Amino acid sequence: MFRVNTGRRNHDYDTIEEAHQAMLDIYRIQQKEIQRLKGMRGESWKQGLGRSE
Repeated sequence: MFRVNTGRRNHDYDTIEEAHQAMLDIYRIQQKEIQRLKGMRGESWKQGLGRSE
């Protein structure tokens, strides 16, 4: 039994391959969220720049 902590709760997997895939999925989701937040920050910065002109 392999346990993966997703930040909200723990998930148990029977094989290490399943646990590893779950960790990769979590990482990919986190990276997408980081990119989305960076994009939002970039857009608000550009909008602020436009207003000051």
